[in-house]
Amino acid sequence: MSICVYIFGKQFKNITMKKASFKATITSPCGTKSSTAYGSVTLKDDNKVSISIQDRNWLSYKLVSHANSIAKEIVSSDFNHSSIIGQVESSDSGILGILMTETTQLKADLLTRTEAYANNQFNHIMSTISEVQVLYKTIGAEWSEARKNKTDTYSIKKEYYRVEKKLDNMQSILQNGLPTHIEKSLKNAEEHYTSSLSKLALRITQKEMDMTNFKLVSGYVGMNLEMTMTDGVKSVRAWTIWAAEDSTMVSPHYRYLVK
Repeated sequence: MSICVYIFGKQFKNITMKKASFKATITSPCGTKSSTAYGSVTLKDDNKVSISIQDRNWLSYKLVSHANSIAKEIVSSDFNHSSIIGQVESSDSGILGILMTETTQLKADLLTRTEAYANNQFNHIMSTISEVQVLYKTIGAEWSEARKNKTDTYSIKKEYYRVEKKLDNMQSILQNGLPTHIEKSLKNAEEHYTSSLSKLALRITQKEMDMTNFKLVSGYVGMNLEMTMTDGVKSVRAWTIWAAEDSTMVSPHYRYLVK
């Protein structure tokens, strides 16, 4: 039997959605080096697919494309795929709909902070890329000399590739321009909002609360959202913790704590 939830005069129907975490790996042509991307794919109740890839800005285009292909294969296989990590999550969008209503301001705050971060990061890259270019050349020369003298060490090689990856990412951001960087950052923020909310909805659903008596009270303490949900017998408290608000290299984000 389908259950409907009424809260604050609004009705939400129970609709199922699926979500899974996965990994995607590509191997170099010679087979000596491999790279792995981790992400999640969600099939929403309107049959739209949402794909989130961790640290995608730091991954190669080839690896990101492969990860997107794997995510689409997972959906096509009805979430029966060897690349899936852990269990396939099923979330009740009745809960999800309520949470989306209650987190409207949280989402707005996230997008506002993300846009400010994207602007600050772009300006920071413009002012520091010359330093990274010098560092890249210096480490490259050191590694070349070490290989020539057969004193090559793993630490030099690791640092060289770390700086190379950082420089490639900085150059890519500048070449794409500020508007594109802001657009991509906001898209990633939207994915973070959706992904974290679906995880929260799943955790609440697992509490097996009586949805016919479901009530929710929410409020803000500073910038953090606090929500208390109850069916008269069981109670669940969830609240946000923000991170990386002042960083120029990591976008502002939050996570939910549940008790």
